Amino acid sequence: PRSTLFPYTTLFRSVESTTIGDLLANPAAKAVLAKQMPQLIAYPGLDQIKDMTLRAISVYPEAQLDDAKLKSIQDDFNAAATKP
Repeated sequence: PRSTLFPYTTLFRSVESTTIGDLLANPAAKAVLAKQMPQLIAYPGLDQIKDMTLRAISVYPEAQLDDAKLKSIQDDFNAAATKP
């Protein structure tokens, strides 16, 4: 089920449904993650979580992802999607 925190659909990338691997393969999304979560890009176990979403890894305290951080990342994804 979709979270009520993000009730809209985005044509860009979603913290709810886009895998980390897909996010990192997209230059604009990777730039958002580099700004918002540089520790993710440098994470030694990155290959092990590439098939997970940001929402999925948010259950792990070491991810340092709460609802506010996920919303901030999603806002940046949405803003990047509206840029020409």
